[in-house]
Amino acid sequence: PGYSGEARLTWELVAQGSEKTLLKMNFDFTEPFDPSEDALHRSNFVAGWNELINTNLTNYINQK
Repeated sequence: PGYSGEARLTWELVAQGSEKTLLKMNFDFTEPFDPSEDALHRSNFVAGWNELINTNLTNYINQK
């Protein structure tokens, strides 16, 4: 809230046999964000999605 721009996030789950699922994620800017906003730099989006998918989701899935 409070920033210009708009984006769309889509997730696709594809079965890879009986033991695995492929996650396809696509993040599209439908209206560009203001590049002068430090918080909206591409590197922040990349770091955030990497943390969410590669660390948090992986940790959640591997819980026992």
